[in-house]
Order: sequence, then C-alpha cells, then structure tokens
Amino acid sequence: MTHKRVVFRGTLFVTGGAPETARALENIEHFFKETVSEPYRLTVVDVQEQPELAEKAHILATPTLVMDEPVPGCRIVGDLSDRRELLTELRLMRRHGA
Repeated sequence: MTHKRVVFRGTLFVTGGAPETARALENIEHFFKETVSEPYRLTVVDVQEQPELAEKAHILATPTLVMDEPVPGCRIVGDLSDRRELLTELRLMRRHGA
C-alpha cells in the first residue's frame, strides 16, 4: 500500500458552534476538494475546548486557518470564503488563476 505525502497541512481554530465556524469549515473543505488535488490534512481545534493550543499558536480571533505546509506557512483569519485569498496565500495562483 502506498501513501501519498501530505502536501497541505494546517489547523483551523474555531469557536464552538458559532455561525462562522460552520461557514469556515464548509468553505475550506469545499476549497480543498474542488481546487487542491494534492493530499491535505486539516486539524480542527475548538478554542473553547483547547485554549492552551490557541494560546500556544497565538490565536487572537476565530476562525483562523494556520497552514504549516507548504512552507513558509500562512495565517488566514475569517470565514475562508475568499477563494482568491486562499489561492494567493497557499501559492496556488499560477496553477489555478482567479
């Protein structure tokens, strides 16, 4: 069995059942499924349940997407509905345009 190397790895910091949480999750999952053909791993952290992880990552607002790979990483704050911003920050603009 072969395993593909995860190319995109990040953490989405959210606040429980806030409406922005649902939008951000839906938007980033849709973006990865529709735009990124490479393997990805997304960890979701509820800052109310794991405040120590939010503090360690210096999270000041939610939702915040913190991408560790590809390097250098990036941070995107908001509901992740801006496709152009995602393409730019994840360095996919040349491949997919906007």
